[in-house]
Amino acid sequence: MGSQRARNGWLLVLALVFAINLSAKGKPGQRVPDAKRQHEIRAALVEHGYKSGRTWPETQEILRDIAREHHWQHVHAPDARVLILLGLGNEHSDPQVLEPQINRLDQ
Repeated sequence: MGSQRARNGWLLVLALVFAINLSAKGKPGQRVPDAKRQHEIRAALVEHGYKSGRTWPETQEILRDIAREHHWQHVHAPDARVLILLGLGNEHSDPQVLEPQINRLDQ
């Protein structure tokens, strides 16, 4: 009886996980920042002397260019380090991630 209950419990958990995965449509994570965050990013770009882009794809390309300039990954935008560079990191952001790897290895 106990093993049947445990099996039913696991089946319920699996069913819930499957349902959650179906609702995510196979694409985990946020695809595009909301309008407020896009505005924050564009304003920070202008504040730091960059163009802001009129559309989100244009803004993403500007963020990728900044990442390329710093030899950071630029396939996904915005790279977290670019956001930190623009002053848009969160309270847990470590400013040392902006330093070149060579400098950190010498320490």
